[in-house]
Amino acid sequence: FIFTKPELYLMLDDGYDQRALQIASGQWQVFSTYWPPFTHLILSLIYRPLIWLGIIDWHTKINMIIFAFLYMIGFWCIYKIVEKLLSKEAALLVLVVLIFWYPLIFMNYIIFSENLFFPLFFAGLYFVILKPQKLLTGIWVGLFWGLAVLARPIFAPTLAFFFIWALFCKVNWKMLAAFVLTTGIVVASMMAFNFWYTNGGEKSISSNGGVNFAMAWCDAKSIQFNSNQNWFFFEPPANVNYPESKRMFTNQPFENQGYYYKMGLNCLKNRPQRLYENFSSVMKLFNSSLIPIITNVDGWEAFRILFKLL
Repeated sequence: FIFTKPELYLMLDDGYDQRALQIASGQWQVFSTYWPPFTHLILSLIYRPLIWLGIIDWHTKINMIIFAFLYMIGFWCIYKIVEKLLSKEAALLVLVVLIFWYPLIFMNYIIFSENLFFPLFFAGLYFVILKPQKLLTGIWVGLFWGLAVLARPIFAPTLAFFFIWALFCKVNWKMLAAFVLTTGIVVASMMAFNFWYTNGGEKSISSNGGVNFAMAWCDAKSIQFNSNQNWFFFEPPANVNYPESKRMFTNQPFENQGYYYKMGLNCLKNRPQRLYENFSSVMKLFNSSLIPIITNVDGWEAFRILFKLL
């Protein structure tokens, strides 16, 4: 807390925090699935007892302490994985680097889904690498990685590659079946919750897959929908410097994901060279802004440049 000013970050990007506070207070969320809702549901479970105890004003610091411990669990998993694959000396070196890796410290200052994804991913990987190929191992991997998908849905294709790898390497079929079944139950539970919470408006684990697909292939600065009652937009931090002319507007809510997937496919059809042009996104992300965009925190820009180069 000596080297951070969390109140500045939350002012700039407080979506997960605000949704969690509202849900913990019993308020209904209009755009509950526009970010994957699993993270703000977990945060609301942390915030609800703080409301009962009358210490909700401390929620930011308490949240950071809890997630610092979760990062420590993730670090321990990485340490054991490296020790298994390489050596104890290599594991200790990796652990020291992780402890002082400023971007990870910075990420814990802000309330993002990445903080929840990090320990879930490495906990699952720990069981894959260190535990015997048994049914119970498959359940644990399915649980951790299923929850990781709920936190960061873009992780989902990785599970497909893991399944292919498991078949190729002839992983124990009971472990693989338990993994598939557990992951399916976790994902289906989130889908059922979203369907119930949105009165049938959302049938997936989140509503932003289609609009993200459209923004990527249409190379948009932002996409905004306007309706009679509501409006909402997404603006990728990598594209903040795009001209205003590259903003796109529709009248379709983001729950209509088929509309936005079709929009992205039409953009790709009209400009097929985007298939290779999009590789430039790697360098664009490397040089882009990080949300929240920090300008008034001592040492932030120097640390950002240093660790970007590292």
